[in-house]
Amino acid sequence: QLPKNIINLDSKKENTVFITSLSKLLYPGLRIGFLVTNKKLSKEITRIQKYTTSSANLLSQAITLYAFKNKTIDKTISYYQKKIGIKKKTIFDAINKTEMSKHVHISPFFGGFYLWLKFNKKINTTKLIDHFSDFGITYVPGSIYYVDNDVHNFMRLSFSQINKDDIPEAINRLNNAIYSLVRKINIYEAQ
Repeated sequence: QLPKNIINLDSKKENTVFITSLSKLLYPGLRIGFLVTNKKLSKEITRIQKYTTSSANLLSQAITLYAFKNKTIDKTISYYQKKIGIKKKTIFDAINKTEMSKHVHISPFFGGFYLWLKFNKKINTTKLIDHFSDFGITYVPGSIYYVDNDVHNFMRLSFSQINKDDIPEAINRLNNAIYSLVRKINIYEAQ
């Protein structure tokens, strides 16, 4: 079961403002977003917005309106769900051919295009960027996604831009980087 959207957690919509954008989904260059909140707060935000924005981007709004009326957005979502689903399967098929899962926990994901890895608590991913870079792997340390920045054993990898055919090689590199790291730790701890 998918988690509830954050806006649905506040049933009266008294204390929540949900802000998002269509930029990644439809068109990165046109920059359009929206927010959902209660009427009182919405009126206040609209009042303030009048003083901070000289004019709305009418072209972006017209394209967005067309995308919703014409069901283009539904087709786009369906297209990317299929494409990401194929990549996800390819990722897990490649992971299952490695020893990676012996050393890290791979979080299941229900949407999006990120792979989350959880390492042993002794591992600080903020200090390992160069190590993984030596294997051609770039990632974002998971600590930046936590309010309490004291969580350092996670990494987030994006697979949105990688070609499906390159995934097995990327997973192999990731596996080699993890194996190399585990060997270094084992050698260090044995001394």
